[in-house]
Amino acid sequence: MKALIKKTSIALLTMLMISVALARSANAADLVAQSVFPTVFFDDTSVAPGVQEWELIGSDIGFSVYNYGTSEYPLFFDIATTTTIYLGDDGFGISDESANFMFIIDEDAPTSVVIGENGDINLAQNGFYFDRSARSLGIGTITPADDLHIASTQPGILYDDTSASSADWYVGNYGNDFSFYLVGNGTGGPTGEMMTLDAQTGYIGINNPSPQRLLHLKGSNALFRMDRSVGTAAFMMVRTDGGGTPLKNFVLGTNATGSNNGEFIIDDYGTAVSGGGARRMTIRNDGSVNFNGTVTAPGFVQSSSRRFKDNIEQIEDPLALVQQLDGVRFNWKESGKPALGFIAEDVESVLPEVVAHESEGGQVLGLNYGAVVPLLVEAIKAQQAELVTLQTQLAEVTALQARLAVLEEQVAASQSTLVLVHN
Repeated sequence: MKALIKKTSIALLTMLMISVALARSANAADLVAQSVFPTVFFDDTSVAPGVQEWELIGSDIGFSVYNYGTSEYPLFFDIATTTTIYLGDDGFGISDESANFMFIIDEDAPTSVVIGENGDINLAQNGFYFDRSARSLGIGTITPADDLHIASTQPGILYDDTSASSADWYVGNYGNDFSFYLVGNGTGGPTGEMMTLDAQTGYIGINNPSPQRLLHLKGSNALFRMDRSVGTAAFMMVRTDGGGTPLKNFVLGTNATGSNNGEFIIDDYGTAVSGGGARRMTIRNDGSVNFNGTVTAPGFVQSSSRRFKDNIEQIEDPLALVQQLDGVRFNWKESGKPALGFIAEDVESVLPEVVAHESEGGQVLGLNYGAVVPLLVEAIKAQQAELVTLQTQLAEVTALQARLAVLEEQVAASQSTLVLVHN
């Protein structure tokens, strides 16, 4: 029987080889096997019986290639189940009947590729894993917890720009910290850690691998710049309690109305963290500074050297100028505090040099009280000169009065002598 099968196989194989070489019509087949369970058997007579014997089997459940030597189906097309193709012992397959793989290439080898029936993809023995349902990719893990999950002793990503004069970046763990690291720089710029997030403190270092504060910049060009096209470019500094409730908030910023026309401001927001605040300080474009409150310091020095001055003249008739000034009592509108001073608008008509105006609009802003001191000095000097004159005149009058008293006494004595002689 086996000899007959061998002869039949050889005959069939011969017919198959001949048919390959022949021209075929659109509806003709090279070899047709018709039976209840059609089978084609191949027996290699050069080896021991059963070693290299193959069988092609076609039926209503599928088509397969059966190896009698290993009792396996290296190739199997199953039309009744989800299994489509299977080659070898998990060496290559689409939907292994036992493991339910949709696609597998040598799952036990480091270069394996496995596509499960759920659509998940496993490459290189869990080296890369794509979770289809979560749409996440794992590198070094089969349970990615996010869109991209890298698990290794020092996870990171290297951006290698192969174009000329380019920079190569490493982003990931560097030691225990998270780092943006310039591995190579074809632009001629620096290399090394450009930004570091310290794992122990949470501090961020810019060009500084060991930040000592929450944000620590380091380098010859260490500078923080903020650009804003509307409103105030500002920093908000909020002091909170342990629970995060604002206790005090100040805003430092820059306003501008045009090119090289702006001001630096400090606003007091109280405990609010939005809206508007009360102005506390303004530094204007011309260098003038305005404080909306009391300024205290051990001393103030105002530029006064002769080197800085031209057209030096003596103040004329200082007493007359002082007499035109009116000192007043008042209360500040913002704070309600009482104070003494002048009204700048009134002083302007007498001493326009000491009155300051707003850079925009030209409204009267205030006055330089220190600049009034020279006038007061000259007024005191003028008054003192007048006092000296009056004292001199008074002395002269007193002397005259004394002489007149002596003369009066002499006249009185003379009159008494005349009366005695007459009697």
